[in-house]
Amino acid sequence: MYSEQRATVIGFNILRFDIPILSFKGVKYEVGGAQKMYDLWHNLFVIDYLQVALPLKGMMFKGLTLAYLAKLLREKGVANVPKKKEKGKVIKTLYERKRFEEIEKHLITDLEIIRLVDQNNEMLFRGTSPRFRGRSILKGGASGSSRTRLPRR
Repeated sequence: MYSEQRATVIGFNILRFDIPILSFKGVKYEVGGAQKMYDLWHNLFVIDYLQVALPLKGMMFKGLTLAYLAKLLREKGVANVPKKKEKGKVIKTLYERKRFEEIEKHLITDLEIIRLVDQNNEMLFRGTSPRFRGRSILKGGASGSSRTRLPRR
């Protein structure tokens, strides 16, 4: 019997932004051709919490932000949920002004929220869909497994 382990990539809006951008840049900077980039990204197990959270907003993207999920986590009693100060759109301006430390802080906040969404996905998404039966996407959430975790501050 053949068993293949797959990497799991977890994020917010990664199917519509991060993965396409990284694929394009991989081809542009000759990390690999289009087929190699396709194979790299399409042989992963991907959890995009923007897609998972659609039932929370009646299947509408409007208003479905990482800040909104952070707010829901706080309302449900999850401790130490960071507050997002800006939207991702500010990254371009910060980059142009060479304010790299602010970009890093912004991205770390995003990753901390995504980790908390993943760790609390069962509680957060229970009852949002008739097909969701209160089970986590992966037992214990994807970040509850033996994958690399964010460093604690």
